[in-house]
Amino acid sequence: MAQKISAYLTKAFPRQHKRLAILVPVAAIVIALNVFMDLRPAPSVRGQRDAQSDVAQGKYKELGLDLGDAPELPEYARLLQERYRIKLEVVGDCYVSPEQVAYLGAYNNVSVPAAERRFGHDVFEECKRDAMTKLNIPLSSKRRRFLPCL
Repeated sequence: MAQKISAYLTKAFPRQHKRLAILVPVAAIVIALNVFMDLRPAPSVRGQRDAQSDVAQGKYKELGLDLGDAPELPEYARLLQERYRIKLEVVGDCYVSPEQVAYLGAYNNVSVPAAERRFGHDVFEECKRDAMTKLNIPLSSKRRRFLPCL
């Protein structure tokens, strides 16, 4: 009996129901992808988790966007790396998705305060100020942090 059912499902059924034989596997793949996408944590949750993991390993990093309005960015990154071994990672420019911005903000909301606790002061503001001073950029000009272009 089991052999007859198996033979029918592998030989006769696909010949008799060609459309259904194609549609069923495609539907299964679509359903599996939807389930996978629903089970993935939100970008902000992933950002927090990744930052917590990095901080626990002693890795400090700030994520940012290169909006083109910060000529002090390379010097700022160099100072952070040399003085505190903090990596500035530019993850995008003006064209980023809301998911990327959510991830970036959540990551920095964990990593930046952790670095400030570790070093005892606002190392980011210090390096930004020193970079701007070195490049003769007036300190009154404020650099935005990871705001998307409008």
